[in-house]
Amino acid sequence: MIDWSVYIYTAYGDSYKKLLFSRHICYLFCLVYVRAFSLVKTAFYLINLRSIMFNKETLFILGAGASVPYGYPIGTTLITDIITDMGDKILLPVNSLKNGLRLEIVGDPKYFFNKNDVVNNNYYDLDKFIEPFNDITKSKLLEDDRLLRFIKETEVAKYYQLKSYNLYETTIDNIKQFRDLKSALMTFNPVSIDTFLRDNPSHARAGKIMINYSLLKKEQLNKFEKEDQEDQEDQEDQDDWYRYLLNDMSSRSGDNPESLLQNKVSFITFNYDLSLDYYLYNRLLKIEQFQAKTGGKQIGEQFWATLSEKRIKHVYGQLYSHDLLGKYGQLSNNKLSKNNLERFLFALENRDQIKLMQGDRNILKKQFESFVEKAEEIIIIGFAFDRSNLDVLGFPVSERGYKDFNSKKIKILNFKGEMTHLKEECDNIEKHAHLNENTFKISTAKKITHAYQNDFKTHLY
Repeated sequence: MIDWSVYIYTAYGDSYKKLLFSRHICYLFCLVYVRAFSLVKTAFYLINLRSIMFNKETLFILGAGASVPYGYPIGTTLITDIITDMGDKILLPVNSLKNGLRLEIVGDPKYFFNKNDVVNNNYYDLDKFIEPFNDITKSKLLEDDRLLRFIKETEVAKYYQLKSYNLYETTIDNIKQFRDLKSALMTFNPVSIDTFLRDNPSHARAGKIMINYSLLKKEQLNKFEKEDQEDQEDQEDQDDWYRYLLNDMSSRSGDNPESLLQNKVSFITFNYDLSLDYYLYNRLLKIEQFQAKTGGKQIGEQFWATLSEKRIKHVYGQLYSHDLLGKYGQLSNNKLSKNNLERFLFALENRDQIKLMQGDRNILKKQFESFVEKAEEIIIIGFAFDRSNLDVLGFPVSERGYKDFNSKKIKILNFKGEMTHLKEECDNIEKHAHLNENTFKISTAKKITHAYQNDFKTHLY
């Protein structure tokens, strides 16, 4: 092979040396430029990621108090609501017309045709109405107000006709299973409806229906909106912390909408209600920036799918599946017995979304424990630290058992400091488990928004 550089060098001498030197300098410059560009790109990515609130695995553990700002009750108040709501008037299918000709009696026809039946404790049996209830639900007869026709009113009740069904107006607690539940709740006066139904399984079906029924009445869309109030103090009383949560999730969307997908946030909630689920579902799909597509799907839809399938878990079940979130707030009307019946049928249909049996929960227990295990930061809101709930999460039963929490930050809202020994217990855990100082950060704020915004966030770095 001919070495042409010898001829070139002979011909051009020092000029060739300069040419080689320049070429090496140029090559070196290119290497430095590419490396610098890569470093700058990485730096911008890290800055972008750092500016996202949930750039590390963050787990929210939510108890009943987290949903209070959105109109939902805490444990004992829910029991009071259930007892009261069993006095609501609904419509029962007393009989139906078979083939449009013959009258077919559903249940015992003697019930509630005179006032002595109440005195003699004759009550409807829910099982005798399951079939017509299912038929009314599947046929969607209640969706058309024109189909419900008033027939007559006697001294005992009002009667209506709904296509082939004759309906009789009565109260929920005139159904035997609900009267028994009401009596038991008033006798035992339990602290938790969940614990009561776990320990008294004969009331489980009626209890699950009433949990669903009562909480459906609390679904209020206006709780997610800014109220038009002239009184500044009333406006300040609002504690809409979900909007701050969403703001943090979308903090870099202006520069890069896809940054939403980088959020590492999960939720374990002990609440049946779907207020958080609905809020995130509704807002993520409506924000214009997140309607941009990546990989053929809208960014908001992708992130919601991840949350729904993998990152939002209801320990004790939920009122209904995420597929029905579009119905949120549509069944809260309490003006007419027809509205109550519609809510009652929906609660009946979705009762098994509520999980009472320990076996149902154990299926997800390992998943809850893995959430806690991988979390770098845990934010606890509205949670009363019941031992059975801590067991579900896999929290240790002794101070020294927390040694594996050394790399975590745990932020707790102790509302108004009402759990007086919580700080002392956290200090003891840090001491005996040899945790880093300030592993626990406790807020005694009077509002969730104050704790979340002022006490739980890192502001300067």
